[in-house]
Amino acid sequence: MSAVALSAAVYGAVTGYRVHAYAARAKADLTGAETRLRSGDVAGSRADLFDAQDSFDRASGLLNSPFVGALSHIPLAHRQIATSEAVISAGQSIVRAGTSAADAAAGAKRSVHLSGGAVDLTSLTRSAGVLQTVVASLEAARTTLEGSSSTWLLGPIGRERAQALDRVATSDDAARRAIAGIDAAPVLLGRGATKRYFLAFDTLAELRGTGGVIGYYAILDARDGKLSLGQTGRPESFLSARLRGRSVPTWFSNAYGRYGALNAWPSLNLSSDFPSMARMMLAAVPASLGPLDGVIQLDPQALSAFLLLTGPVTVGTWPVPLTAENVAEITQHDAYVRFGADNGVRIGFLGDVVRAVFSKLLSSHLDLNGSTLSSLGSIATGGHLQIYSTDAPSQRALASVGVARDLARTNNAGDVLGIVGNNFDGNKIDWYLTRDISYDVSLDPSTNDAYASLTVALHNDAPATGLPDYVIKSLSPQAPNGTNRDLVVVLRTPGDDPLAVTNGGVATEVSRDPEGVLVGYHDVVNVPSHGSMVMRANLATTGAVTGSGRDRTYRLVVLSQPIAHPDHLSINIRAPAGWSVVGPTTYSGPLNGDQVFEVHLHHGALAWLTDVAVMGPFRVAARLIGRLF
Repeated sequence: MSAVALSAAVYGAVTGYRVHAYAARAKADLTGAETRLRSGDVAGSRADLFDAQDSFDRASGLLNSPFVGALSHIPLAHRQIATSEAVISAGQSIVRAGTSAADAAAGAKRSVHLSGGAVDLTSLTRSAGVLQTVVASLEAARTTLEGSSSTWLLGPIGRERAQALDRVATSDDAARRAIAGIDAAPVLLGRGATKRYFLAFDTLAELRGTGGVIGYYAILDARDGKLSLGQTGRPESFLSARLRGRSVPTWFSNAYGRYGALNAWPSLNLSSDFPSMARMMLAAVPASLGPLDGVIQLDPQALSAFLLLTGPVTVGTWPVPLTAENVAEITQHDAYVRFGADNGVRIGFLGDVVRAVFSKLLSSHLDLNGSTLSSLGSIATGGHLQIYSTDAPSQRALASVGVARDLARTNNAGDVLGIVGNNFDGNKIDWYLTRDISYDVSLDPSTNDAYASLTVALHNDAPATGLPDYVIKSLSPQAPNGTNRDLVVVLRTPGDDPLAVTNGGVATEVSRDPEGVLVGYHDVVNVPSHGSMVMRANLATTGAVTGSGRDRTYRLVVLSQPIAHPDHLSINIRAPAGWSVVGPTTYSGPLNGDQVFEVHLHHGALAWLTDVAVMGPFRVAARLIGRLF
């Protein structure tokens, strides 16, 4: 190697290191800015954005130095430098987007409130205009990145480019969803005409596909942004027989009719496709409730989020105040233990809780800032708040925002996994249920298929004695008290093929039924008191990988079910030798909402050639620098 080449390599290595350091510092500041903005700290967010801008500017200055300009005349080096410049430029656009978002948050904090049960719709819609500037900045970032080279890149630079694209796409999606929600709000909140919604309150102590069995309802009226709670009651007397021939998808009848889903209200919402279940609810309720414009389903975890905003409430029949910390356990466990099988008293207590929480919510003054919206957003993400509107444009907006919970949200996924449980005994034992889901998938770019090993471990901490029969008694004479009998539905793409399935170590045949745009595999699992049951399946999915040639993409969507205690999810995505992977390939943590894993695969030959042609001198320089220091 000549002295000139060595000097160039040393300078390039040092410059690259400094650019990377500034970029890493800027990314950390962007993450901090996002966290602060979500918590409502607009000033702190702006300070972090200022620091991020400074770091990106310093990195840009290094890349625009004369010596780096000279290096850019080397063909392969030019690609690395140009792509690095694109990543830094995109970062600067993201900072501008963040600044606009902070401006929008500051404006909302001053003028957008829920006060006395009313929202100022004019102030709310005004904030959408500011968010449009966020989208414009993110579009500029996306255009810059997509216009840069994606091949013949060094591994670190290729990863930075891919990560920047993912970050821009995620931020752009969030901004567009916020705009869609704001645009739809006036119609949903009754501008110019009263809107009436069926509020369905469920308990996760008895699981159903959309969350839990619905044991209480209320009517929510909205007129020009003003909300009020109307008629309340128990829906158990609603005749689901009214459904026959009305608003029932064929796939639902075929998949769930054999479980009595069309014969009684408590069995109505067995599927996790909420819009379909909501339309069936509207068809089943009596005409005496009057015209209804949609359904809002929520559970005690949603009430917990409301109480986090408003503070505790007192219900006369309960000895302690209900708080954000205890309302879920009181309504889904303690009340069943205290009132036993006395449904009338317990339902009356639940009604008192609902009215007390909503009364306080609608009489409070709440700033609709980042912190408030983050709290409400978290319950929507987890499916603890789901909304359906009969107005088609509003429903599309709800789907965009993420509160519609339709199975069509998986349409852009090559692979889908959803574990949905339905209580098979009518007891309240699911408070004691936890689930561990493990999904280990190997990708085959030669066929674009995916082969996966799925393990679902269900753990039942319920005792066999000491609790009312209403909580732990099984309807099956073969199942002792304390047994959790669960109809488990594994949701997959239509291209899926189960190669082998075991339940408790015993090979089993599972039924395969269409479910909306997906398919579901059904099996009944008996989990003993203080015991576990493990389901395993080997799965093959045709066409899970997309693309051709040296570049492929795999997108996995893991659907969450609202459950009292969040599932634990483990993911491991593998690519064959010779393929490099950019994107999240492992995860271990709670499934608090849908999880998306998108990875990009690139055949390793180009990376190897680039490594030989370009990285060799840098490695020599790195070794020399290491000896000097």
